[in-house]
Amino acid sequence: MKKWGLLLVFALFLVFIFNILPISQDKVEDRIYEQNDKDTSDDKMTAENMQKIELTEEQIYQGNLLLVNNEHPVH
Repeated sequence: MKKWGLLLVFALFLVFIFNILPISQDKVEDRIYEQNDKDTSDDKMTAENMQKIELTEEQIYQGNLLLVNNEHPVH
């Protein structure tokens, strides 16, 4: 009798795992994005549209931003 009860509980557990849990999980929709290889975008970072600025240490501590560089970290 204990064997049948254990088998029944095990069978119900398997049914719960394979049938009920996948339904309750969030459904993820697969989307296919086309890759645009053409250079029609003006937002691309090139050497022409980038500019280098110099900051002093006093400017770094002004405002709410703290600039950190891996070569010259600011403590």
